[in-house]
Amino acid sequence: MSWIKDFAVPAICLLACSPLVALAWSEDGMSGRGLSGRSDSEQALRIAESNAMQALSGWKQGATTVQESLARLQSASRAFRTYREAECGLLLSLSPTASRASQDSDMNACADKLNQDRIDHLTSAVSNLPQR
Repeated sequence: MSWIKDFAVPAICLLACSPLVALAWSEDGMSGRGLSGRSDSEQALRIAESNAMQALSGWKQGATTVQESLARLQSASRAFRTYREAECGLLLSLSPTASRASQDSDMNACADKLNQDRIDHLTSAVSNLPQR
């Protein structure tokens, strides 16, 4: 269950999250590739995802709605990482003569910006959910 360590999911989620969501959450698709672990913004994004997951787990809705929303959050998180890698890769390809250090810096700046936008969006999306 490396998803606990990787996403710092609060202990309450261990009781509230379905095995399907826990399994899906553990497969973020970024291990050993591209932008994974390159910046503090990735860790901040994982925390924001964990917080959103916790907020959805405690949402005052039926179990089916909550589980569907958790699964959609997980799917959206994977899609975001795919998008981020592609978008930053595109921007990087537009300056092929830049030095390696400059490319790394540009890639990290791009990822940081997109991560912060995603963090803001997730925080806003779950901030007013009525809790049980």
